[in-house]
Amino acid sequence: MTEFYSQWLAFKRLNRYPSSDQIRKYLLPLDEKLDGIDGIEVAALKDGQDFLNYVTWQSNGTLEDIFRSPVIMTTHLGLAKIYGTTARADDNQPPRIDTTGNFKGILTRAAITQQKTSNNGDPNIILRGVLLSTNILGYSLGMPTNFNEQETQALNIPASSSVRFETSEKTKPVNCMACHNIVNPAGSCEP
Repeated sequence: MTEFYSQWLAFKRLNRYPSSDQIRKYLLPLDEKLDGIDGIEVAALKDGQDFLNYVTWQSNGTLEDIFRSPVIMTTHLGLAKIYGTTARADDNQPPRIDTTGNFKGILTRAAITQQKTSNNGDPNIILRGVLLSTNILGYSLGMPTNFNEQETQALNIPASSSVRFETSEKTKPVNCMACHNIVNPAGSCEP
């Protein structure tokens, strides 16, 4: 079952997460004391796997629980800060329960929401959208037929634009929107 989850959620295929330095930059406005952030890349993957193992085997959960359970399994201090809770002392401790309502189910785990594929650590909502569209929603998407449309457009994207806006502008051509009308919204979703 663990291997099924790993393939279904592409844990092995999409295994780049933001580096500890990139997480520090993101969390700095939230917390000046960033003890325990190092190693968050591995912790995100472990948290997703531990969540699925707990829901499947320890609590005899259902498919609904995979998508809605509020348990948080992390033992990593930095990841616990992102989830707004305290880390478990070790793997033998009971899971934390999200009381905010922000982290329910596998799709809100850092293993999914923080998957990055660009070398500079910027979010790649297209690849996250492809993962969710194909592996979770079951759509069949083709390969892009022509990048020339995108490249020949006179794009005027302000430097202050969000990744979501930039992606939307770059994928506006009709040929692109055949798939991107599904991919872009799915990839832009965050808890």
